[in-house]
Amino acid sequence: MSDQQFPPPRATGANRRPDQDVSFFAPSGGEFSQAPSFSKPAAFGAGPDPRFGAAAPLGRSSFAPPAPRPVTEPVLGLAQAATVLTFVVAGADLLTSLTSFGAETNLAAALATLAGVGVYVGAAVANWIVVGIWLTRARANAQRLEPRAPHRRAAAWIWLGWIVPIAWFFVPHQVVTDVWNASRGRAAHGENPKLGLWWGLWIGGLVLGSWSYRLSEADPGLAAVIGLLSSLLWVGAAVLFAGVVKTVSAAQSR
Repeated sequence: MSDQQFPPPRATGANRRPDQDVSFFAPSGGEFSQAPSFSKPAAFGAGPDPRFGAAAPLGRSSFAPPAPRPVTEPVLGLAQAATVLTFVVAGADLLTSLTSFGAETNLAAALATLAGVGVYVGAAVANWIVVGIWLTRARANAQRLEPRAPHRRAAAWIWLGWIVPIAWFFVPHQVVTDVWNASRGRAAHGENPKLGLWWGLWIGGLVLGSWSYRLSEADPGLAAVIGLLSSLLWVGAAVLFAGVVKTVSAAQSR
């Protein structure tokens, strides 16, 4: 027999080349020059696999619970009482101004003026106390709701600002404005009390009222007209102040 009839056996074992058996699937030379490395999987509970990024520990939530709402003192009842007394003060002042036009010649007008003055003084003192208590609580609530918010005046000026000369022109407005700024984060969207307009009407009524008192002996007629204008400004200020008290109290009670 010739060698052509019986070809030599194909290489096996160590002499075998993959590209001779499956040349189509065999990689080109040098493609797998190094064997790929695979890291050993981490044991159960041993921590996150660095290949897939950090993960929350097993059994723990990645979401922190919301911070509890600060405990605030109730202010809605005081707000209602302050609003009612503010309107009583403004109404008594307006009644006194209206009756002062005939008080010199008419006994009934003079008695009505005297009654109006009495109601005004009593309601003003009661209103100062109630507003002071409301503002003290509202300021304490504001400091709990927003500890980082600044307050330009000490707590004592909540009471002194309304009665100390010169200070009554700007201190109460500063105190109320600071309380509102610290509370506005919990107010309904779009709520914004008209603090500037309220205080402008209040100061206008205060100045005209003082002027009317100075003219009461020299020119009673002019003093009565100026006093009426002062009362009308205070009525407008009372309406706006009621809105300020309501807005601040509602924001702190949410």
